[in-house]
Amino acid sequence: MAHFGAALLLALAAVAIAGTAPTIAQSRVRDDQPVYFRADRVDADRQRGRIRASGRVEVWQADRVLIADDLVYDERTEIATATGNVAILEPSGDVIFADAAEITRDLKDGVADNLRIRLSDNARVAAVGGWRIGGAVTEMRKAVYSPCEPCKDDPERAPIWQVKADRVVQDSIDKTVQYTDAQVEFFGVPVLYIPYFEHPDPSVKRKSGFLTPTFGNDTLLGAWVRLPYYYTLSPQRDVTVTPMVTSKENALLATQYRERFANGILDMTGSFTYATGDGGADEVRGHIEGIVRYDIDDTWRGGLNLSVASDDTFRRRYRFGSEQTLVNRGYIEGFRGRNYAVANAYYFQGLRREDEQGQIPFVFPYLAYSYSGQPDRDGGRWSADANMLLLTRTTGTDSRRVSARADWQRPFTSRNGEIITISAGIQSDAYFVDDVKRGDGTTYSGLAGRVFPHVGADWRLPLVRSGAGATQMIEPVGGLIAAPNFGNPNRIPNEDSLAFDLDDLNITSANPFRGNDRVAPGPRAYYGMRAGWYDGSGIATTAFIGQSYRFTETDDFPVASGLEDQLSDIIGRIDISTGRHVAAFLRFRLDKDDLTPRRNEVALRLGPPSFNVTADYVFLDKAVADPEFTQEREEVLLAAASQLTPNWAIQGRTRRDLSNDRPIRHGARLTYQDDCFIFALDWTRTFTSDRDLEPRNAVVARVVLKTLGSFGIGGSAS
Repeated sequence: MAHFGAALLLALAAVAIAGTAPTIAQSRVRDDQPVYFRADRVDADRQRGRIRASGRVEVWQADRVLIADDLVYDERTEIATATGNVAILEPSGDVIFADAAEITRDLKDGVADNLRIRLSDNARVAAVGGWRIGGAVTEMRKAVYSPCEPCKDDPERAPIWQVKADRVVQDSIDKTVQYTDAQVEFFGVPVLYIPYFEHPDPSVKRKSGFLTPTFGNDTLLGAWVRLPYYYTLSPQRDVTVTPMVTSKENALLATQYRERFANGILDMTGSFTYATGDGGADEVRGHIEGIVRYDIDDTWRGGLNLSVASDDTFRRRYRFGSEQTLVNRGYIEGFRGRNYAVANAYYFQGLRREDEQGQIPFVFPYLAYSYSGQPDRDGGRWSADANMLLLTRTTGTDSRRVSARADWQRPFTSRNGEIITISAGIQSDAYFVDDVKRGDGTTYSGLAGRVFPHVGADWRLPLVRSGAGATQMIEPVGGLIAAPNFGNPNRIPNEDSLAFDLDDLNITSANPFRGNDRVAPGPRAYYGMRAGWYDGSGIATTAFIGQSYRFTETDDFPVASGLEDQLSDIIGRIDISTGRHVAAFLRFRLDKDDLTPRRNEVALRLGPPSFNVTADYVFLDKAVADPEFTQEREEVLLAAASQLTPNWAIQGRTRRDLSNDRPIRHGARLTYQDDCFIFALDWTRTFTSDRDLEPRNAVVARVVLKTLGSFGIGGSAS
């Protein structure tokens, strides 16, 4: 408002002294910025020292615009008075409205009546009056603030929430907004009185201060409160310190440090306390986690992913995470064209009851290189992979490995539409091991190695028919893979290929194992059928069923993997999608002898946002789940959600262990959301226990007030 005052006065004075009243005039004021104004009439009263512009007065300088019905400048008091539909458009996008405004010529002081402001984020401020002091402080009396849009049917009705205060002060130097004698109202009803509070003004992205506190109650911890304090160290660095006070345990302190470099990022979080441990005695407990990443140049970058805890249950007890294994990785990796190289170091921390840290390996270094060539003029493509790994334990097997692999493949298309892909590859590995357990119960230390070639041919015949607005596809699939009937001597440890299960993705692979330590020996064939139905409206169904046969016997595949016999289990997959409202997925593995299920996974999503259901079902035969298990694993997750109104939504979910006929977790959520307010109420009941962790109820209420922040209450009790 003040910026326009002096600029306009100088322009009006120049015009009046010249004795003219043009429609548009121009002048230059501070910083040589041109000032333009438009008015229907300009009059000068030299005896009284007044200059008046009237009739659709418009003034603009750079990106600022002032509009009024009438503007008068008093040369003796150097005050300009604007009246009648006064509006000021700021470069920030804010729009200020007032019935009348007075501005001093030095731009530092001004006063306005019946002030109304629409901020750039569509929030609104209204005040009985306001004034600007010293060019830096704006003070408003009897002010009301709300980011909520007025009701379309009844604009005069009170918004969902608003803040009323006797006095509001905005300090443009400190970048703060201060409220005195404030109260928060919901639908016009006062719900909270605050004698004084302040927050950064909308132009501030980061500012030191207390953040929203969180309160709760927990069976293990008792009543607790978290009060975070955020401190900006520089434009690139900040730290958040969060003390947590509980009624049953000692206080906990959590800290997060963040820094952004020109070519990288650092984000670390840690916590510690002196509290009751798994053994029942007080001990130091805590955790550290975070990431560091730095781009060395356009090719290379390095980083660290860190996650360690003082004990197995700390993170779950204090709700920092529920992982069963913590993975720490340091790396340097490079990308250039079709080349990729990486140097890794891994440290794993097991958090399960049965984990023995001495038997969990430490990997350093793990060097890997990968290359994928471009197709030549005949369609042939080369690829190569190489790696070196050193794996050590304090208890158990140590392993050093060097591996290299090269592969080539070329597709052919016949006149009948058959697609035949010829492939060949060779893998070579050299090991130096300590204390490898062999099948006869003895151990071996020393050198071991292998050279393992393979060749293969994959055949497919896609048959497509279109009509009636849909496309149908049937594709028979078959292939042969030839490889030596050896390759996994018992002197080679199995470290990276322990997890294996036959599925629709690896049944056609030359080596279905995920890692390098195991290969698939012997010649074998696979066959199957792929089908699809596609509708132009977005409806699609795809399916695959297949099986493989190995021509020689071997015991290289784990029991219950699906490939332990010459004839494999039957595997299949079905995907159904009809757009947004229906999606279904089924993956299965059937016993080759009697077609009994050995593995089933089913997922279903059904219904529009107004009401939809979700079901996830998993069944694993006891041998598939784990050869040491004595029973199968069978779980189901059921969930339902409904968007009751445009603002209200509700959902519920339950997970149950069908093998033992017991619940795992129940949960429910109620949500309200509109343009300026979010309320969410979550309830969960967890039935599992682990050492010092007990089954618990958890209730979390979250309130978000747009532009002001969030407020949460959470807790759990048995």
